Amino acid sequence: MKYYCVKSDFKNTWDEVVSAFWQRYPNPYSSHVLCEDTVFRNVVGNKLITKRIFIKTTRIPKWGERFISCKQVPVLEESVVDRDSQKLITYTRNISYARLMSIEEKCIYQVDPMNSQCTILTREAWFKCNLKGFASAIQRLSLERFKHHANNANKGLQFVIAKMLSARQNQVYSKSECWAGEEAKPESMMYKHLSVYSRILHVIRISIINHCCLLIDGRIASPSQVRLEGHKATARSLLPERWQQDKGSRRRPCCVS
Repeated sequence: MKYYCVKSDFKNTWDEVVSAFWQRYPNPYSSHVLCEDTVFRNVVGNKLITKRIFIKTTRIPKWGERFISCKQVPVLEESVVDRDSQKLITYTRNISYARLMSIEEKCIYQVDPMNSQCTILTREAWFKCNLKGFASAIQRLSLERFKHHANNANKGLQFVIAKMLSARQNQVYSKSECWAGEEAKPESMMYKHLSVYSRILHVIRISIINHCCLLIDGRIASPSQVRLEGHKATARSLLPERWQQDKGSRRRPCCVS
C-alpha cells in the first residue's frame, strides 16, 4: 500500500470554495469526468451529508488491458459539510475493480487559521493493489496519475471560483444599472451613471428649463431650479468654451449647432 498527502491553499473564503465545490464540473481541467449524479442527500443538525457517483475515464496500459477491459470507472464520493466548524470533508473511492485495485481519497477543506479569508485543502490518498507481481508497479503508476489529477482538480476548482465570482459581480453591476427603480434613487446616484454626452444633454435641458422658470416667475426660484441647482458647476466644466457664458452676460444660446 502507498500513502500520499499534500496541502493546497486557496486565496478565497471557505464559503466561496464550498459553493464552487458543488459546481466544479465541468471545467477545462477535468475532461476525464464524464457525468455526475446525486444519489443521497440529508441534513442532520447543521451538517449536510451527500453521496454522489461520478463516471470517469482512465487510461490503461497495454499490459493492464488483460485485467481491466472497461475504461469508464464509477467513483463514489461521500461528503459532509459542517457549518459549525466550517469544514467540508469528502471520502472518495472506486466501486469497480475494487478487488484488483482500490484508491481511497480523503479531502478536508477548512478555514486557514492564519487568515480567515483563505482556505486550506488537505488531500490524502491510499493505494492498494492485490495483483501479485504487479502491485508495486501499478501502485506507483496510480500515484503519479493521482498527483496529476489532483493538480488539475485544484486548477479546475480555482477556475470555477473565478467564473462564479465574475458572474456574481456582473449580476450586481447589471442590477445597479437597472432604471426600474429610478424614482426611488437619489438624483446623485442616477446622475453618475450617465455618460459624458448624456450629462451634457442633461445639463442643457436643465439650463433651458431653469431659464424659462426664471423668465416666467420673475427670477423667483422654482422647484426645478432648487432641485437642479447643484448641476450648474458641472455644466460649466462639461460644456465647450463657446457654450460657456460670462457671469455678467444675460444672453444664452438658444440652440446648438
